Amino acid sequence: MTWKQLLAENRVAAEPTSRTEIKDLRAVVHRNLADAQIRKLSDDGRFGHAYDAARILANIIVRASGYRVKSDGGGHFNTFLALKAADPAFAKKAVKFGEEMHALRFGLKPSAVYFNPTERCNLNCTYCYIPERMRRRGK
Repeated sequence: MTWKQLLAENRVAAEPTSRTEIKDLRAVVHRNLADAQIRKLSDDGRFGHAYDAARILANIIVRASGYRVKSDGGGHFNTFLALKAADPAFAKKAVKFGEEMHALRFGLKPSAVYFNPTERCNLNCTYCYIPERMRRRGK
């Protein structure tokens, strides 16, 4: 999808940014990543902070391109479309990411429910924000 198409579909608005705005957004990313490391927070709370950091990083790319994502029609969805317009290399990775997410969500047939008391993960998802060493060893 191109910027022209996104504008025509009212998914983004052309809006210049400033160095100050980008700097402020980066500060929010750093704060959220630091908050995601706080062990006293729940897993959901830490995930929420990490997710917000990733979402804001994506928004930085869109803002640096001179656009603002609109929430009409799904703000997060529009952000992914805008990332494809901002970076054609992302578009290629987004397809692979989408396929991997679809396979994980709908292709796996669970045969049991497993609660992981160690908070470790043996998957190696390309989109995972948790460093491999931490993921493999747990807390």
